[in-house]
Parts: sequence; structure tokens; C-alpha cells
Amino acid sequence: MPFTWRALPPEQMEQHFNPRVATPDAQRLIDRFISRSVEARQTIPGLYDLRYGEGEKQTLDLHIPKSCAPDAPLAIFIHGGFWRGLDKSDHSFVVPPLLDTGAIVVNVNYDLCPQVTLDIIVEEIAQAVSYCHHNAGQWGADPNNLYLIGHSAGAHLAAQMLLRTWPQQALAADAIRGVAAITGVYEPEVILELSVNQEAQVSAATAARQNCLGRTFTSSPIMLIAVGGDEPEGWIGQSESFATLCINAQLRTQMLIVPDTNHFTILEQAVSADEPLCTAMFDLWR
Repeated sequence: MPFTWRALPPEQMEQHFNPRVATPDAQRLIDRFISRSVEARQTIPGLYDLRYGEGEKQTLDLHIPKSCAPDAPLAIFIHGGFWRGLDKSDHSFVVPPLLDTGAIVVNVNYDLCPQVTLDIIVEEIAQAVSYCHHNAGQWGADPNNLYLIGHSAGAHLAAQMLLRTWPQQALAADAIRGVAAITGVYEPEVILELSVNQEAQVSAATAARQNCLGRTFTSSPIMLIAVGGDEPEGWIGQSESFATLCINAQLRTQMLIVPDTNHFTILEQAVSADEPLCTAMFDLWR
């Protein structure tokens, strides 16, 4: 049975769908993301803040492994933050393990609510994916071998890339070969009932337009959908509902509920060698 959240009282909505409430040490874990990312940027090669659009935050970081095979896969990471917080620089720690697989890695920034709407954020991510597709060849990557990795709200944004009709000049058919959707939120309407929307100011109309469930896929990548076993039932239900949508669309889909991980530690596990989630993600392109 899908988790039914629409009649929950406000305090239960916060517990099920606000990761900072559901995870008591959330800020400590975010601070760990940041400190690990500072260390990572001191050791990895990169071209930082390449501009892919006109928005203030429409920039990306490009990382090419020292030993790069011709036509390498291109992994595009999209950070979370409920569309209203965090930054690509807070997530540089995910890059080194991805580089170790031989993939070229792009770490994407985007403008945030309420400075822009969620509709605009989705379009910005589409611009980033198209930019990567068109520039992959000169970076040494295969432009038709793209993989999206999204965490939290970033998983929603990755999913939206599979539900849009792309102009042929923007993205070749089936250029997106695989998606790792890590602890995503796929019904943006949940934010309407949360305290974080006082900051994000997502409207009901925008949230409904950007709902991923009940939509038709326009491409057929391999899907890896993961969620932490220590997360609330409501948040786990988001991944289960999206996995059902993928399976019903006959996409090759793997769903993992990862034991002993919460909304934040699951991302660390996703890039920790020898962890099952990490192995499953890297197997998308290896």
C-alpha cells in the first residue's frame, strides 16, 4: 500500500518529510559533508564554476580522471536541499570515488527557491544536462553515455529529466543511460505542509506541475532507487512509489532500502567502496 500522507497533521508531516526533524544530528552530518568536501577539493583535479546558463548559480564543476579511457561515461551529480538550500561545493566529497571508476564527473549547481521557482530549477537542470551532452566529447566522454546521480531533492530533479520531451538538438534519444535516485522526494506537494516552505515558497500549482508520480517516461534508462532504512515511513514511501512507477513503465529497476542509514549517511555510503549501494551505483556504468 502506498503511504498516504495528505491527511496527516502538521507535526507528523514534519517528522515524515523534514529530514532535519527526522534526523536529530542532521546539521552535524551536513557539516561533515562540507568538511569532507573541502578536503576533497584539495586533492582532485577540476575545472570549477563553468557556466552552463545565465542564472546566478548556473555553474558546474568538471572533474576528469588522470587516467581516462576514450569515450568515458559521464556522471552528473545533482545535490539536494529541498530546492532551497545547500550547494555543489558542499558535495565535492562524492567526486573522488566516482573518478576512481574512470567516469568523468560533473557536480551541478542551480538557483534556489525562493529566488527562482521550482519550475525554473527543473529547466536549469535540463540546461545543465544538455550542456554536458554537447560538451562531453571535448571532455573525453561519450555524449550518449550519461548517468544522473541525485540526492534528496536532487533525485527529484534527476527524475524530471526522464519525464520531459527533449528537442532533438538539446539531447539525443536515450543519451541518459542510467539514474541513481538516492532518497528522493517525488511529490513536491509535501513541502506545502512543511515549515521549510516558509523559506522555499513553493506554490501549490508549481508543486503539482513538478510531481513525478503518475507521469509517462520519455526515456528508458536503468534505474537504481535507494532510501535509508532508518528514514521515516513517509520518506521511504516516496522511493517505493517512484520505484513502482518505474517498474510499471518496464524500466530495468533496482530498489534498495539500505539498512542503518538515514537521509544523510546514505549518500556517504553511496560513495564508500565495498558497500552494496556503492557497488550497485557504480555498476550502472562499469
